[in-house]
Amino acid sequence: SDSWYSFFQSSTAHFQGYMTCDCRRSQEWSLGKEVENRYYYRGNGGGYKGLAATYIQDYGDNQAHGRFLASEIRNATVSPANDTTGYKWGYMGCDWDNLVKEYVAKLEITPTLMVFNAGFWPNDRMSRNLGSILRSAKDVMGDHGRVVWKGITPMRGEQSVHPSSSDLAAKEWSYRYPWLSYEVFDTSSSSNEEDYFDDKHFNNPSIYREWNQGITLNHAVVHRVFILVGGVRTLSQTQDSILKNLIYPICAPPTCIAHLVIHFSRADNRPGSKGEDPGGKVLAADSNDGASDFFAPLNNDIFPDGFLIVHEVDGYEIGSAEEQRAMDLMESEIEDPEVVHRLRVIRYGDPRRYSMWFARAYAFKHFERLSIDVDFVVFCRPDMLWLMPAPTKSFFDDISLNRTRDIWVNALYYSDASDTFAFLPSLAAAKLYFSLHNLVRREVACLGGPALNQSVVEQVLTRRDITVDPDFWCKDDAEGWSEKILRKKLLTAGANVRYVHASAVILRPPSVPECQCSAPAYMSGWARIPNSHVPMMSCLMLDRLIKQGHNANSLIQKRPLRIRGSEREGQSNMCLSWNETSNALLPSSCEFPYPPMQLFFSFDDEWYGYIGNTETKRYEIVPLNTTQVDSFLTQDEWITENVELYSLTSHEEKPW
Repeated sequence: SDSWYSFFQSSTAHFQGYMTCDCRRSQEWSLGKEVENRYYYRGNGGGYKGLAATYIQDYGDNQAHGRFLASEIRNATVSPANDTTGYKWGYMGCDWDNLVKEYVAKLEITPTLMVFNAGFWPNDRMSRNLGSILRSAKDVMGDHGRVVWKGITPMRGEQSVHPSSSDLAAKEWSYRYPWLSYEVFDTSSSSNEEDYFDDKHFNNPSIYREWNQGITLNHAVVHRVFILVGGVRTLSQTQDSILKNLIYPICAPPTCIAHLVIHFSRADNRPGSKGEDPGGKVLAADSNDGASDFFAPLNNDIFPDGFLIVHEVDGYEIGSAEEQRAMDLMESEIEDPEVVHRLRVIRYGDPRRYSMWFARAYAFKHFERLSIDVDFVVFCRPDMLWLMPAPTKSFFDDISLNRTRDIWVNALYYSDASDTFAFLPSLAAAKLYFSLHNLVRREVACLGGPALNQSVVEQVLTRRDITVDPDFWCKDDAEGWSEKILRKKLLTAGANVRYVHASAVILRPPSVPECQCSAPAYMSGWARIPNSHVPMMSCLMLDRLIKQGHNANSLIQKRPLRIRGSEREGQSNMCLSWNETSNALLPSSCEFPYPPMQLFFSFDDEWYGYIGNTETKRYEIVPLNTTQVDSFLTQDEWITENVELYSLTSHEEKPW
């Protein structure tokens, strides 16, 4: 086109009356005086499905603005450069959350998808508020809206991209919000310099088209499976947290269907003393609730009908005759007599733990018979209380070294491999995790542990005419810990044992969580010290609230907070932190990942701060002076920011 005016006219006319354009720009670049906002609407009919699409132009941290209100977009017009009509609305880049809430939300058609991009424009200020911007977009669209952040493109002559601060922030947020997708540009499609109009823009429209088509394909409906196995002793209290903080982050509608494979028992097998029968103590569950009813779609408001499918395993109660028959059947299907023999040694020599291991393998075999094509598998005990959301699948996609070998377990536990939950990025990894064959390899399972008496076990095995090789006995009690056995099983099978800092704790009767972060074993350095302080904060927060008499159901909504505010000059990179020297809450620069002294939580009108130092293993929740907090809240516009768990710098741990 000879001018921007003619370009705006011809490009708008190309859409045959279905588009209006609030457009004006002079031939000489003048930031702040140009505008290009486009509005497309076409209803159903004529063989077309209705579509409403809005494009709002903004240059990073600079102001987006327009000459027409949301109610006036049908009258938007292209104007010559000398037009002097003023703007009726305007929002700086760091204020996009209000742009979404105050302008986009008032459009005639509520969007179901929002796509953001900052490109090469300065966007540091925007990045600091990106979490609020993304959440506002989701809130406007409702439960099943989706947000996409398109990353930066490569410069001419470069084979890689250099993400901006907002790109990095968007990628980080995608680890926390399943409805957000961070779409990196595929550099393999931009290797030819002749595809560029200038150093930053392509002149080949097929590159943009392929990128957008790829984004569409990334949002095709997928299936993921969650395998829950164990006693239902506290499931009535952990159910909501499992739905909201485990299943939803990994498999959110409408682009994912969650398959829930449940193998529950009303009975519970607890360890006895060292001199007792190795079978432990089989007790009736404290709960009378029906297991299959817990996750029925009508019982929750998170998953619409069809997006949470429950597959109940043909089950048995722990310690029952049906359990023994199921074990007999599985053994009869194994062709290797050595494997069968070693399974029987553990089955009768350590029946309590074998019951646990067998139940998990039994549930996984049931899932395999369903022949569902899934791209992710999760195992979890039903007595796990998820205090904070689990990471999204994007997190595991980005940092997994080998999807067929990586197995992610709980970092807030002992130094081996916790068996409380596992994230399995592929079916191949799931088979390694659930395999009983790998369990009974000579260098893996052994008879022993803190609750097993060798002489009593020998008597039991002798009565059943089962011989035991000397190497089957553990060298000491430590070798017989379940966590150590699981780690040896996975490593021997070739898996990478990796650790994720998820805030999830065991909830045992009478509904008192076991917070390993405050256990003596953890404090003495037995457990792995997380790089992120957030799980430690949430765990200590839980301890404090339990001691104050609050129950588990009221705790899953609680989050550690960081208090952030803006000075009147507009500087938003400013946080409230506890200053030990002055013994007061004072403004400070915000740090990321979140350090100690910037983490707080409030409950019953009381504020608490977190002191933590991983080098000295000093963790403490300290009460804060409420009036000091209030003085800052009234002096400036302070807001509380939910602290999230996953950061780009806190997951650099290498596999074992």
